[in-house]
Amino acid sequence: MQKKKVLIVDDEIELSEVILYRLEALGYDVQLAENGRVGVDKAIQYSPDLILLDALMPVMNGYEASLQLKEDKRTQNIPVILFTAALDTSIGRKCLKYSDDLLVKPYDTQELVQKIEQLVN
Repeated sequence: MQKKKVLIVDDEIELSEVILYRLEALGYDVQLAENGRVGVDKAIQYSPDLILLDALMPVMNGYEASLQLKEDKRTQNIPVILFTAALDTSIGRKCLKYSDDLLVKPYDTQELVQKIEQLVN
């Protein structure tokens, strides 16, 4: 059976690595991207089953990345879980429009895993 693939797009590398290790221990194949621009490129190349996307990042924020992902035929059907510490910002509200689920930082890792499993299975 092929492993489910998850792409984590977040500029907080330490947080991304914690999630990566947890998901790999559960049998997922995980890739990291440090900003929205790299995330969009990796999503096209990697074809993940799910994308975890931070709203507030340098270079390209989560709103711009989610918009590009949903407008591209190669990535438009990939579920996106948005995570943000600032839901009340205009970027956070805009991202909700292009995401399939939401987690507010700080979040419970078990809740994250449950949301991932619901969307990829």
